[in-house]
Amino acid sequence: AQGVCTECHQGLELRSGACLAKGAGYSTVGTELSLINLVSDIKGLAANGTLDTGYPVASMAVKPPFVPLERLAPNSSSAPTTEIQRVEIRIGQPDGSGKLPGTVALSFNGETTGELELDLLLRVLNDTAEAALMVESELNLLTTIGNVAVSASRNETSLTFEVVFHAGDLVQSPLNLGPLPLLQAVPSAEAGVNSVVVDVVRKGEPDANFTFPEHRLCVTSSFAGSFNFAVANETSVGLASNASATEVRDALQALDAVGEAEVFLSQNGSRCWTIRYYAEGDPPHLGQPPALEVRTTGENRRRLSADVSLDASEGATPFDEADLDDALLAEGADAEEAALTRNASDFDEVAYTEVVHTCGDGIRTTAEGCDDGNNIGGDGCDSLCRLEVGFACVSSRPYGSGVGGIDTCSPVCGDGRQ
Repeated sequence: AQGVCTECHQGLELRSGACLAKGAGYSTVGTELSLINLVSDIKGLAANGTLDTGYPVASMAVKPPFVPLERLAPNSSSAPTTEIQRVEIRIGQPDGSGKLPGTVALSFNGETTGELELDLLLRVLNDTAEAALMVESELNLLTTIGNVAVSASRNETSLTFEVVFHAGDLVQSPLNLGPLPLLQAVPSAEAGVNSVVVDVVRKGEPDANFTFPEHRLCVTSSFAGSFNFAVANETSVGLASNASATEVRDALQALDAVGEAEVFLSQNGSRCWTIRYYAEGDPPHLGQPPALEVRTTGENRRRLSADVSLDASEGATPFDEADLDDALLAEGADAEEAALTRNASDFDEVAYTEVVHTCGDGIRTTAEGCDDGNNIGGDGCDSLCRLEVGFACVSSRPYGSGVGGIDTCSPVCGDGRQ
Protein backbone atom coordinates (compact mmCIF):
# COMPACT_ATOMS: atom_id res chain seq x y z
CA ALA A 1 0.00 0.00 0.00
CA GLN A 2 1.13 3.55 -0.66
CA GLY A 3 3.07 5.05 2.26
CA VAL A 4 3.88 1.69 3.85
CA CYS A 5 7.56 0.78 4.18
CA THR A 6 8.76 -2.70 3.28
CA GLU A 7 12.48 -2.20 3.99
CA CYS A 8 14.61 0.37 5.83
CA HIS A 9 18.03 1.96 5.65
CA GLN A 10 20.79 0.79 7.95
CA GLY A 11 20.25 2.04 11.49
CA LEU A 12 16.46 1.92 11.18
CA GLU A 13 14.09 -0.95 11.84
CA LEU A 14 10.76 -1.82 10.23
CA ARG A 15 7.85 -1.62 12.64
CA SER A 16 4.18 -1.72 11.60
CA GLY A 17 4.96 -0.41 8.11
CA ALA A 18 7.18 2.44 9.32
CA CYS A 19 10.94 2.89 9.59
CA LEU A 20 11.91 3.86 13.14
CA ALA A 21 15.19 4.35 14.92
CA LYS A 22 16.20 1.16 16.65
CA GLY A 23 14.85 1.10 20.18
CA ALA A 24 12.38 3.89 19.44
CA GLY A 25 8.83 3.44 20.59
CA TYR A 26 5.54 5.21 20.71
CA SER A 27 4.67 7.42 23.66
CA THR A 28 1.11 6.77 24.81
CA VAL A 29 1.11 10.07 26.69
CA GLY A 30 2.40 11.97 23.65
CA THR A 31 -0.10 10.30 21.34
CA GLU A 32 -2.99 11.03 23.69
CA LEU A 33 -1.98 14.68 23.98
CA SER A 34 -1.62 14.99 20.19
CA LEU A 35 -5.09 13.55 19.63
CA ILE A 36 -6.64 15.81 22.26
CA ASN A 37 -4.95 18.85 20.65
CA LEU A 38 -6.19 17.72 17.24
CA VAL A 39 -9.79 17.62 18.47
CA SER A 40 -9.35 21.11 19.89
CA ASP A 41 -7.89 22.36 16.58
CA ILE A 42 -10.77 20.84 14.61
CA LYS A 43 -13.33 22.53 16.84
CA GLY A 44 -11.53 25.87 16.45
CA LEU A 45 -11.28 25.63 12.67
CA ALA A 46 -14.93 24.61 12.37
CA ALA A 47 -16.09 27.50 14.54
CA ASN A 48 -14.17 30.22 12.69
CA GLY A 49 -15.03 29.01 9.19
CA THR A 50 -11.62 27.67 8.16
CA LEU A 51 -12.29 23.91 8.29
CA ASP A 52 -12.33 23.38 4.53
CA THR A 53 -13.38 19.79 3.81
CA GLY A 54 -14.48 20.35 0.20
CA TYR A 55 -17.90 18.90 1.00
CA PRO A 56 -21.21 20.44 2.13
CA VAL A 57 -21.51 20.12 5.92
CA ALA A 58 -24.99 19.91 7.48
CA SER A 59 -23.79 19.13 10.99
CA MET A 60 -20.63 17.93 12.64
CA ALA A 61 -19.50 16.04 15.72
CA VAL A 62 -16.22 14.65 17.02
CA LYS A 63 -15.46 11.93 19.51
CA PRO A 64 -12.71 13.01 21.91
CA PRO A 65 -9.97 10.40 22.13
CA PHE A 66 -9.82 7.97 25.01
CA VAL A 67 -6.53 6.20 25.57
CA PRO A 68 -6.96 3.49 28.24
CA LEU A 69 -4.27 2.99 30.78
CA GLU A 70 -1.95 0.07 30.27
CA ARG A 71 -3.41 -3.02 31.90
CA LEU A 72 -1.41 -3.98 34.96
CA ALA A 73 -0.46 -7.54 35.82
CA PRO A 74 -2.83 -9.16 38.37
CA ASN A 75 -0.10 -9.14 41.03
CA SER A 76 0.75 -5.44 40.76
CA SER A 77 -0.87 -2.22 41.92
CA SER A 78 -0.69 1.52 41.38
CA ALA A 79 -1.70 4.68 43.20
CA PRO A 80 -5.45 5.31 43.60
CA THR A 81 -7.26 7.93 41.53
CA THR A 82 -8.57 10.72 43.73
CA GLU A 83 -12.01 12.17 43.06
CA ILE A 84 -12.62 15.66 41.66
CA GLN A 85 -16.05 17.29 41.84
CA ARG A 86 -17.26 20.56 40.32
CA VAL A 87 -19.80 22.88 41.95
CA GLU A 88 -21.32 25.48 39.62
CA ILE A 89 -23.49 28.14 41.24
CA ARG A 90 -25.54 29.91 38.58
CA ILE A 91 -26.22 33.37 39.91
CA GLY A 92 -29.21 35.66 39.43
CA GLN A 93 -29.55 39.43 39.32
CA PRO A 94 -28.21 41.76 42.05
CA ASP A 95 -30.72 43.53 44.29
CA GLY A 96 -31.52 47.26 44.19
CA SER A 97 -28.25 48.13 45.92
CA GLY A 98 -26.23 46.22 43.34
CA LYS A 99 -25.39 43.36 45.70
CA LEU A 100 -26.05 39.67 45.22
CA PRO A 101 -28.29 38.74 48.17
CA GLY A 102 -28.15 35.69 50.40
CA THR A 103 -25.69 32.99 51.31
CA VAL A 104 -24.71 29.51 50.24
CA ALA A 105 -23.37 26.58 52.29
CA LEU A 106 -21.72 23.40 51.09
CA SER A 107 -22.69 19.99 52.44
CA PHE A 108 -20.81 16.68 52.27
CA ASN A 109 -21.72 13.32 53.75
CA GLY A 110 -24.17 14.70 56.29
CA GLU A 111 -22.21 17.77 57.45
CA THR A 112 -22.60 21.37 56.30
CA THR A 113 -20.16 24.28 56.20
CA GLY A 114 -20.77 27.72 57.56
CA GLU A 115 -22.69 30.11 55.33
CA LEU A 116 -20.73 31.98 52.68
CA GLU A 117 -22.02 35.38 51.54
CA LEU A 118 -22.69 35.26 47.82
CA ASP A 119 -21.87 38.90 47.25
CA LEU A 120 -18.55 38.50 49.07
CA LEU A 121 -17.73 35.41 47.02
CA LEU A 122 -18.60 37.27 43.84
CA ARG A 123 -16.38 40.22 44.73
CA VAL A 124 -13.54 38.05 46.00
CA LEU A 125 -13.66 35.97 42.83
CA ASN A 126 -11.88 38.85 41.12
CA ASP A 127 -9.01 37.15 42.96
CA THR A 128 -9.89 33.51 42.29
CA ALA A 129 -7.14 32.20 44.59
CA GLU A 130 -8.65 34.04 47.59
CA ALA A 131 -12.16 32.78 46.78
CA ALA A 132 -10.90 29.22 46.44
CA LEU A 133 -9.16 29.50 49.80
CA MET A 134 -12.40 30.67 51.47
CA VAL A 135 -14.30 27.62 50.22
CA GLU A 136 -11.38 25.26 50.86
CA SER A 137 -11.05 26.42 54.46
CA GLU A 138 -14.75 25.86 55.14
CA LEU A 139 -14.73 22.37 53.62
CA ASN A 140 -11.62 21.32 55.52
CA LEU A 141 -13.39 22.12 58.80
CA LEU A 142 -15.86 19.28 58.18
CA THR A 143 -15.08 16.06 60.05
CA THR A 144 -16.24 14.04 57.02
CA ILE A 145 -13.40 15.50 54.92
CA GLY A 146 -9.72 14.69 55.34
CA ASN A 147 -8.20 17.36 53.11
CA VAL A 148 -9.35 19.01 49.88
CA ALA A 149 -7.81 21.49 47.45
CA VAL A 150 -10.13 23.97 45.73
CA SER A 151 -9.76 26.08 42.59
CA ALA A 152 -12.25 28.76 41.52
CA SER A 153 -13.40 30.56 38.40
CA ARG A 154 -16.23 32.89 37.41
CA ASN A 155 -18.01 34.32 34.41
CA GLU A 156 -21.00 36.61 33.94
CA THR A 157 -23.55 34.00 35.00
CA SER A 158 -21.87 31.55 37.39
CA LEU A 159 -19.33 30.85 40.11
CA THR A 160 -17.50 27.54 39.71
CA PHE A 161 -15.40 25.62 42.25
CA GLU A 162 -13.44 22.44 41.53
CA VAL A 163 -12.78 20.31 44.62
CA VAL A 164 -9.96 17.75 44.67
CA PHE A 165 -10.35 15.19 47.46
CA HIS A 166 -7.45 13.48 49.27
CA ALA A 167 -5.25 16.43 48.36
CA GLY A 168 -1.74 17.01 49.67
CA ASP A 169 1.02 14.83 51.07
CA LEU A 170 -0.41 14.45 54.58
CA VAL A 171 -4.12 13.59 54.58
CA GLN A 172 -5.78 13.01 57.94
CA SER A 173 -8.67 10.64 58.55
CA PRO A 174 -11.03 10.21 56.75
CA LEU A 175 -9.05 9.48 53.60
CA ASN A 176 -11.87 10.20 51.08
CA LEU A 177 -10.64 7.54 48.64
CA GLY A 178 -12.66 5.78 45.95
CA PRO A 179 -16.05 6.97 44.64
CA LEU A 180 -17.59 9.55 46.96
CA PRO A 181 -21.03 11.05 47.61
CA LEU A 182 -21.67 14.31 45.78
CA LEU A 183 -21.17 17.66 47.40
CA GLN A 184 -24.30 19.75 47.75
CA ALA A 185 -24.67 23.52 47.63
CA VAL A 186 -27.45 24.85 49.85
CA PRO A 187 -28.45 28.47 49.07
CA SER A 188 -30.47 30.49 51.56
CA ALA A 189 -34.10 31.31 50.78
CA GLU A 190 -33.33 34.86 49.67
CA ALA A 191 -30.15 33.93 47.79
CA GLY A 192 -29.64 35.32 44.31
CA VAL A 193 -29.11 31.84 42.84
CA ASN A 194 -30.89 30.51 39.76
CA SER A 195 -29.64 26.92 40.08
CA VAL A 196 -26.78 24.75 41.33
CA VAL A 197 -25.09 22.00 39.32
CA VAL A 198 -22.71 19.49 40.93
CA ASP A 199 -20.95 16.88 38.82
CA VAL A 200 -17.99 14.51 38.96
CA VAL A 201 -15.01 15.65 36.92
CA ARG A 202 -12.98 12.57 37.78
CA LYS A 203 -14.38 9.59 39.63
CA GLY A 204 -12.37 8.26 42.55
CA GLU A 205 -10.95 4.76 42.08
CA PRO A 206 -8.96 2.42 44.35
CA ASP A 207 -5.48 1.20 43.46
CA ALA A 208 -5.35 -0.92 40.33
CA ASN A 209 -6.38 -4.53 41.06
CA PHE A 210 -7.85 -3.49 44.44
CA THR A 211 -11.41 -3.08 45.67
CA PHE A 212 -12.33 -1.89 49.13
CA PRO A 213 -13.82 -4.28 51.70
CA GLU A 214 -17.05 -2.77 53.02
CA HIS A 215 -19.94 -3.23 55.41
CA ARG A 216 -23.38 -1.72 54.93
CA LEU A 217 -25.40 -1.21 58.09
CA CYS A 218 -29.05 -0.11 57.86
CA VAL A 219 -31.73 0.57 60.47
CA THR A 220 -35.39 1.02 59.62
CA SER A 221 -37.29 4.21 60.37
CA SER A 222 -39.10 2.37 63.20
CA PHE A 223 -35.85 1.50 65.00
CA ALA A 224 -36.08 3.18 68.43
CA GLY A 225 -33.11 1.74 70.30
CA SER A 226 -29.35 2.08 70.11
CA PHE A 227 -26.60 -0.20 68.85
CA ASN A 228 -22.91 -0.89 69.18
CA PHE A 229 -20.24 -2.91 67.40
CA ALA A 230 -18.48 -6.01 68.67
CA VAL A 231 -15.36 -7.55 67.12
CA ALA A 232 -12.51 -9.66 68.54
CA ASN A 233 -13.82 -9.49 72.15
CA GLU A 234 -14.14 -5.70 72.01
CA THR A 235 -17.28 -3.62 72.13
CA SER A 236 -17.69 -0.08 70.88
CA VAL A 237 -19.54 2.75 72.56
CA GLY A 238 -23.29 2.83 72.04
CA LEU A 239 -24.67 4.72 69.05
CA ALA A 240 -28.11 6.23 68.51
CA SER A 241 -30.18 5.49 65.42
CA ASN A 242 -29.46 9.00 64.14
CA ALA A 243 -25.67 8.71 64.57
CA SER A 244 -23.60 10.72 62.11
CA ALA A 245 -21.01 9.26 59.75
CA THR A 246 -18.23 10.65 61.95
CA GLU A 247 -19.73 9.18 65.17
CA VAL A 248 -19.89 5.72 63.59
CA ARG A 249 -16.35 6.04 62.22
CA ASP A 250 -14.94 7.16 65.58
CA ALA A 251 -16.67 4.29 67.39
CA LEU A 252 -15.20 1.75 64.95
CA GLN A 253 -11.68 3.16 64.87
CA ALA A 254 -11.51 3.09 68.66
CA LEU A 255 -11.49 -0.73 68.38
CA ASP A 256 -8.08 -2.43 68.08
CA ALA A 257 -9.35 -4.74 65.32
CA VAL A 258 -10.27 -1.82 63.06
CA GLY A 259 -7.62 0.22 61.26
CA GLU A 260 -8.38 3.04 58.85
CA ALA A 261 -12.06 3.26 57.91
CA GLU A 262 -14.50 5.75 56.44
CA VAL A 263 -18.28 5.90 56.80
CA PHE A 264 -20.77 7.28 54.29
CA LEU A 265 -24.28 8.16 55.45
CA SER A 266 -27.39 7.81 53.29
CA GLN A 267 -31.09 7.94 54.06
CA ASN A 268 -33.99 6.77 51.90
CA GLY A 269 -36.60 5.41 54.26
CA SER A 270 -33.97 3.44 56.18
CA ARG A 271 -30.88 5.12 57.57
CA CYS A 272 -27.74 3.42 56.25
CA TRP A 273 -24.02 3.69 56.90
CA THR A 274 -21.56 2.29 54.35
CA ILE A 275 -18.32 1.44 56.13
CA ARG A 276 -15.28 1.37 53.83
CA TYR A 277 -12.04 -0.19 55.11
CA TYR A 278 -8.62 0.87 53.83
CA ALA A 279 -5.27 -0.88 53.54
CA GLU A 280 -3.68 2.15 55.20
CA GLY A 281 -3.71 2.03 58.98
CA ASP A 282 -3.06 -0.57 61.67
CA PRO A 283 -4.24 -3.21 61.09
CA PRO A 284 -4.42 -2.89 57.28
CA HIS A 285 -7.67 -4.13 55.72
CA LEU A 286 -7.16 -6.32 52.65
CA GLY A 287 -9.75 -8.72 51.30
CA GLN A 288 -12.22 -9.68 54.03
CA PRO A 289 -13.69 -6.89 56.19
CA PRO A 290 -13.41 -7.28 59.96
CA ALA A 291 -15.72 -9.91 61.53
CA LEU A 292 -18.08 -7.23 62.76
CA GLU A 293 -21.20 -7.88 64.82
CA VAL A 294 -23.95 -5.36 65.56
CA ARG A 295 -25.69 -5.55 68.92
CA THR A 296 -28.86 -3.66 69.75
CA THR A 297 -29.97 -2.33 73.10
CA GLY A 298 -33.49 -1.40 74.18
CA GLU A 299 -36.65 -2.78 75.73
CA ASN A 300 -37.38 -5.33 72.99
CA ARG A 301 -34.03 -6.55 71.68
CA ARG A 302 -35.55 -9.22 69.44
CA ARG A 303 -37.81 -6.66 67.75
CA LEU A 304 -34.95 -4.18 67.50
CA SER A 305 -32.67 -6.76 65.88
CA ALA A 306 -35.25 -7.25 63.14
CA ASP A 307 -34.94 -3.54 62.33
CA VAL A 308 -31.16 -3.79 61.76
CA SER A 309 -29.30 -5.33 58.82
CA LEU A 310 -25.56 -5.71 58.21
CA ASP A 311 -24.16 -6.83 54.86
CA ALA A 312 -20.50 -7.41 54.02
CA SER A 313 -18.66 -6.93 50.70
CA GLU A 314 -15.30 -8.62 50.35
CA GLY A 315 -12.48 -6.55 48.90
CA ALA A 316 -9.98 -7.74 46.28
CA THR A 317 -6.21 -7.39 46.23
CA PRO A 318 -3.42 -8.38 43.82
CA PHE A 319 -2.49 -11.09 46.29
CA ASP A 320 -5.75 -13.03 46.44
CA GLU A 321 -5.49 -16.80 46.07
CA ALA A 322 -8.56 -16.48 43.86
CA ASP A 323 -6.33 -14.92 41.22
CA LEU A 324 -4.96 -18.41 40.56
CA ASP A 325 -8.38 -19.67 39.45
CA ASP A 326 -8.60 -19.60 35.64
CA ALA A 327 -12.35 -19.02 35.59
CA LEU A 328 -12.11 -16.10 38.00
CA LEU A 329 -9.17 -14.70 36.07
CA ALA A 330 -11.23 -14.73 32.86
CA GLU A 331 -14.17 -13.11 34.64
CA GLY A 332 -11.87 -10.48 36.10
CA ALA A 333 -10.32 -9.77 32.69
CA ASP A 334 -13.77 -9.09 31.22
CA ALA A 335 -14.60 -6.71 34.06
CA GLU A 336 -11.24 -4.98 33.68
CA GLU A 337 -11.75 -4.60 29.94
CA ALA A 338 -15.04 -2.84 30.65
CA ALA A 339 -13.35 -0.66 33.27
CA LEU A 340 -10.64 0.39 30.82
CA THR A 341 -13.25 1.98 28.56
CA ARG A 342 -15.63 3.27 31.24
CA ASN A 343 -14.60 6.89 30.67
CA ALA A 344 -14.83 6.81 26.87
CA SER A 345 -16.67 9.98 25.87
CA ASP A 346 -19.68 10.24 23.59
CA PHE A 347 -19.60 12.41 20.49
CA ASP A 348 -19.40 16.16 21.02
CA GLU A 349 -21.40 18.40 18.71
CA VAL A 350 -19.22 20.94 16.90
CA ALA A 351 -20.34 24.43 15.96
CA TYR A 352 -19.65 24.70 12.22
CA THR A 353 -19.33 27.94 10.25
CA GLU A 354 -19.46 27.57 6.48
CA VAL A 355 -16.20 28.26 4.64
CA VAL A 356 -16.11 31.41 2.46
CA HIS A 357 -13.97 31.01 -0.68
CA THR A 358 -12.25 34.31 -1.54
CA CYS A 359 -9.89 34.31 -4.50
CA GLY A 360 -6.76 36.37 -4.00
CA ASP A 361 -6.74 36.40 -0.18
CA GLY A 362 -3.64 34.17 0.00
CA ILE A 363 -5.47 31.15 1.42
CA ARG A 364 -6.01 28.31 -1.03
CA THR A 365 -9.38 26.61 -0.52
CA THR A 366 -10.86 23.44 -1.96
CA ALA A 367 -12.73 25.58 -4.53
CA GLU A 368 -9.45 27.03 -5.86
CA GLY A 369 -6.65 25.50 -7.89
CA CYS A 370 -4.22 28.03 -6.43
CA ASP A 371 -4.14 31.31 -4.51
CA ASP A 372 -1.03 33.49 -4.67
CA GLY A 373 -2.53 36.42 -2.79
CA ASN A 374 -3.58 38.55 -5.78
CA ASN A 375 -6.08 38.65 -8.64
CA ILE A 376 -3.55 39.31 -11.39
CA GLY A 377 -3.18 36.87 -14.26
CA GLY A 378 0.02 35.89 -16.00
CA ASP A 379 1.92 35.00 -12.84
CA GLY A 380 0.92 31.36 -12.76
CA CYS A 381 -2.37 31.78 -10.88
CA ASP A 382 -5.03 33.68 -12.84
CA SER A 383 -7.63 36.17 -11.62
CA LEU A 384 -10.08 33.33 -10.85
CA CYS A 385 -7.49 31.35 -8.89
CA ARG A 386 -6.97 28.76 -11.62
CA LEU A 387 -3.54 27.32 -12.38
CA GLU A 388 -2.15 28.76 -15.64
CA VAL A 389 -0.58 26.60 -18.31
CA GLY A 390 3.20 26.40 -18.10
CA PHE A 391 3.35 27.13 -14.38
CA ALA A 392 3.55 25.11 -11.19
CA CYS A 393 2.36 26.44 -7.83
CA VAL A 394 3.58 25.24 -4.44
CA SER A 395 1.58 25.93 -1.27
CA SER A 396 3.20 27.18 1.93
CA ARG A 397 1.47 24.29 3.64
CA PRO A 398 4.15 21.56 3.46
CA TYR A 399 1.73 18.67 3.95
CA GLY A 400 -1.55 17.38 2.60
CA SER A 401 -3.20 19.00 -0.42
CA GLY A 402 -1.86 22.49 0.31
CA VAL A 403 -5.31 23.84 1.24
CA GLY A 404 -4.97 26.70 3.71
CA GLY A 405 -1.61 27.98 2.47
CA ILE A 406 -0.50 30.70 0.05
CA ASP A 407 0.92 29.59 -3.32
CA THR A 408 4.21 30.52 -4.89
CA CYS A 409 4.05 30.02 -8.67
CA SER A 410 6.90 29.72 -11.16
CA PRO A 411 7.31 28.64 -14.81
CA VAL A 412 7.93 24.94 -15.41
CA CYS A 413 11.37 24.43 -16.95
CA GLY A 414 11.70 21.81 -19.70
CA ASP A 415 8.06 21.51 -20.65
CA GLY A 416 8.70 22.89 -24.17
CA ARG A 417 7.01 26.21 -23.45
CA GLN A 418 8.59 29.66 -23.21
